[in-house]
Amino acid sequence: MKKKIIMSLSTLMVAATLVGGATFADFSDAGTSTGNTFTAGTLDMQINGLDNVATAVWQSPSNWAPGDTFKSVVKLNNIGSVNAKHVYFGFSDVKHDSPRAVDNSNLLEKIIVTNLEENFNGTIVSNQAASIDSQVGNNDGKLTLKEFSDFMQNGYGYYSWDDKSGDDLILAANKVAADSDYSLTFEFTFDSSAGNEYQGDTAGFTLMLNATQNSPTEGLVALHQ
Repeated sequence: MKKKIIMSLSTLMVAATLVGGATFADFSDAGTSTGNTFTAGTLDMQINGLDNVATAVWQSPSNWAPGDTFKSVVKLNNIGSVNAKHVYFGFSDVKHDSPRAVDNSNLLEKIIVTNLEENFNGTIVSNQAASIDSQVGNNDGKLTLKEFSDFMQNGYGYYSWDDKSGDDLILAANKVAADSDYSLTFEFTFDSSAGNEYQGDTAGFTLMLNATQNSPTEGLVALHQ
């Protein structure tokens, strides 16, 4: 009989308004010439096409059981006036809980990221889960949610950029709500080897996003190669 396993995933969309000195950004505005006006542009992301929405909640199916799979999609566009060349991703508030403390079970270790697919400007980059596992996991071809979320936790450890279209832009400016320049599809599978000790366990995280005009990527992991 399937027992109830719930994983709540809170997605935090950071609306990045670029003015002089903004974190990560090259964009700046300075001047002393009398009578000239410098107006800073904006980089304003929407998540799933909804303006001013800061959070979205994903939840696994009810009675999620070993071997079950579900997908979630994050969609971004840029309704601001400044193009974005990079999107950064990071995990915070990563947590897990078991009703049986003596089991010492961690549900994050039994949730496998079986697919991680990007779609930007009409270009689809297929599953990169194994590639990411080779960089942040134990390189066994199986990327666990624990491995994925552990890397540079509470910071931006991952990034994406458009190296396919030639325009070097991951999020072009001046889009409307109906447009989606970028989407990231996650597929999570509850490891079929999970035993009874995981019954009733929960796990969750906050996914942080930050779009920038142009920023360094050294030491970070690209979501696609």
